[in-house]
Amino acid sequence: MILSYSTKPDLTFFLDISLVAALERKIQKSILINNSQTAKRIEKKYKELAEKENWVRIDAESSKDVIYNKCFSVVIQELDKMVEYEKTPYCLTSMI
Repeated sequence: MILSYSTKPDLTFFLDISLVAALERKIQKSILINNSQTAKRIEKKYKELAEKENWVRIDAESSKDVIYNKCFSVVIQELDKMVEYEKTPYCLTSMI
């Protein structure tokens, strides 16, 4: 059975990187270079969606390790919030 509804994720990351930096990392550079206008439109739409949906923006111009550490830090912060929430007397999950 396919679910006919969807749930909103607790956390969504937006790895924000410039087109130039993305091209430098991309193996098939010629494909994106030939379609840079399309890539710019897609980038703009993702930024709008990230703002609208309150995604966590991560500057992806850094190294993989830096990006990983930033994401990991945000996840730990969110988990800490959840743990604190569950300690409140009015939390339903703490009543079970």
